[in-house]
Amino acid sequence: MHKLVSFAGFCSLLLMFSCTGKSSGTATDAPSKTVCALQENVSIIAEPVSFAVADDGRFVLTDFKNVYLYSSDGRQLRQIGHSGRAQFEYLNPSCVKIHNDTIYVWSANSMEFITYTMDGEPVAEYQYGSAITDFVPDDDYIFIYTAGNRFENIVDIYDKSSQKTASSLTETSPEHKLLLHTWASVPMCIMDNHLYYAPKDRLEIISYDMNGNKLTTAAEIDSDSFHVEEISDYDSMARDRRKRSPYLRENSQTLALFQEDGKMFLLTIEGEGKMTDDAYDTSGLHFGLYSADRKRDKTADYSYDSIGTVALFSSNSDGLYFLKLSNDETQPHTLRKLIL
Repeated sequence: MHKLVSFAGFCSLLLMFSCTGKSSGTATDAPSKTVCALQENVSIIAEPVSFAVADDGRFVLTDFKNVYLYSSDGRQLRQIGHSGRAQFEYLNPSCVKIHNDTIYVWSANSMEFITYTMDGEPVAEYQYGSAITDFVPDDDYIFIYTAGNRFENIVDIYDKSSQKTASSLTETSPEHKLLLHTWASVPMCIMDNHLYYAPKDRLEIISYDMNGNKLTTAAEIDSDSFHVEEISDYDSMARDRRKRSPYLRENSQTLALFQEDGKMFLLTIEGEGKMTDDAYDTSGLHFGLYSADRKRDKTADYSYDSIGTVALFSSNSDGLYFLKLSNDETQPHTLRKLIL
């Protein structure tokens, strides 16, 4: 039996989020397969806030309190690390990744990355000093999708050896900054020695050559359903909830960038959401799937309920995964893979 915990900050941001654009009347249920049901043979978990799937099928998950490693069939293998203030302990772990059999944990309160072996042994700590939205680790660097006092650029390249930011990529727009107020996934992945990422406010995929330090635009996608209204003053919008909340309800944003069979795809959230009697109605929302290859067009519209999250995505070389959360304590959460 799982235990669901409501995180007020996350939920309040999530409830503010929707967008305008193409009608979701043509949306179909996202084709997906259930990889496994999440078991609780080691510990009962609270509501997951981040997870990452390794190429071998194992996955790591955090519930904002602790971190757990799972087998490919959903069994809890072990807890990774512990909550606390001592060395190699985390406080409010909000984001997790796996790279080369190393687990990376972002400790939100202490603003540092902590790494562990798959057996749970501590390896290293990397101080960053700012909030983040997400990150992707590599051998020598951690690519950080920025937030907080570092969000003047979309990506920071953090050098693990010097424990400093080596460079920053792509100046942010006011619209991008404001959309970061939503608790949602962000589009960023590594493929063929290139870092690919997209701003939150437009369908532009940017490529960073990790060998040649070259930055180029890999794709620009036209869409009649992805809409983001321009704003002139980020600060006033961010401070004023009466302005910020409607903006987040009425604008699209990018969510996930992933590869499958050597092709790249971009997932967005679009449609119309409504506040009804203090409850958020998601029936008008839908997901958009765009191809980033030569066609550079929309390939599908998926109904919101068939995926059910704008935050819980993970990708590896096999494609895109998402966590389907259960509100019934007698039913487990499930890990699913999107079928293209």
